[in-house]
Amino acid sequence: MGKVTRREFVVQGGKYALFTGAAMQVLLTSARAAGQSGLARFEVGVEGHPLKGSFSGSPSTSPSGTWSGTSGEVIYNDYYIHFTGDTSHLPANVTVEVSYNGHGLNTFDWGTHQAGGSDTFTVPKTGGTVGNGGTVYDSRPLQLPWVKNTNKSSPMTGAVFFSATGVDTLMIVVSMPPAL
Repeated sequence: MGKVTRREFVVQGGKYALFTGAAMQVLLTSARAAGQSGLARFEVGVEGHPLKGSFSGSPSTSPSGTWSGTSGEVIYNDYYIHFTGDTSHLPANVTVEVSYNGHGLNTFDWGTHQAGGSDTFTVPKTGGTVGNGGTVYDSRPLQLPWVKNTNKSSPMTGAVFFSATGVDTLMIVVSMPPAL
């Protein structure tokens, strides 16, 4: 492959095909693959008005997000799970595993368990809600998500993971200030 100056490249109108050698083909192919992974992404957030406290940082999309509690306890009525990006390959109903670990938080509830665990939900490709009156999972009389730090001297953190076949995993780091 011969050396091509910038001027020659511009004069040729930027036609990559004229200058493709083995190295250029690898670069173009890997860039294309990175931009088109073929996987959908999660979008997760809390809706409406919080019942107690609030999170900043919602919503989050794959691969990661950070939510910070404004007080030592935050309770929302429900949260939503949506799919974005290339969703054409997803089935009508997607099996989603939600796993979470409170790392010292007294209550860390994102499904049917408190203070850590995992839940599996069948989420329509069009998305849905989990919580009190949720369309995917109705947790009445509980309110989800519910995160509480009972430690009066130090902040605490936890992580929530959303995973499904064909969807980039989402990790949300949740941080809470000390309890009042």
